[in-house]
Amino acid sequence: APHFNLLIPDPVDEVRIDFEDWKEADWSPANGRWAVRTVEDAPSGTHVLERAVLDASSPAFVWSGDEFADVEVSARFRVLGGQPTEIGIVLRQTEGSYYVFRVDLEKGTTRLNGVEKGTITQWGTSMSSSFRFPAGAWHTLTAIAIGDDLECRVDSTPRCASRQSRFKKGNVGIWWMGGNAVQVDDFLIRTRATALDVFDGLDWEGVSAVARERFFVRANSEDCPCGSKRRLARCRRAGCAKALEQGRDVLEQCEGE
Repeated sequence: APHFNLLIPDPVDEVRIDFEDWKEADWSPANGRWAVRTVEDAPSGTHVLERAVLDASSPAFVWSGDEFADVEVSARFRVLGGQPTEIGIVLRQTEGSYYVFRVDLEKGTTRLNGVEKGTITQWGTSMSSSFRFPAGAWHTLTAIAIGDDLECRVDSTPRCASRQSRFKKGNVGIWWMGGNAVQVDDFLIRTRATALDVFDGLDWEGVSAVARERFFVRANSEDCPCGSKRRLARCRRAGCAKALEQGRDVLEQCEGE
């Protein structure tokens, strides 16, 4: 049976996106339905991501960085009104197919859906429907995938779990559907420490955790100079020498910031 309290084992790589220096081109689809807003009470800094166009199209908004198998993704979110609205986290998205843990902010329930070529399948339902989301209050939604085990937490409390083998690896992102705008901040990805391993030709001794995180973000968001149009980390994983050379320059810059 599905179990809770899933943990990404150490060592862990982290990338945190707080939308202070956000590029829509790093997310897909980049169609203007999400926008960065300046707010005084953002959990981090002064900027948040907001669903700007309230229509039913493009519910999934996916970070186009690295792909992940075992991963923990969390985000702070709040709803701005009282209409039925759902917010979720996307896991293992590939060519439009993905898992999504979605929270119904009105009913206080969570569920796991699989989406494949537009067809939605429900696998997991919430353990409890006792929680509520007052408009304007910030909450934390966390989704974890380790092997075939999938788990969702709301404000650190396990709410939904399932064991599924359909999707093995892919991108991560956020998901929205409903009648109200929602705001998102502190999008955090935690994964097994393999992203830096592909740059094993670099000298990591003495590199601070802050510099490593900066490098991780840039390696998964900047294109390789080889012209392949692949992200730096993905291109290096394919053995690209130019990716290693560029990675050395990026690491030097990250240590100097």
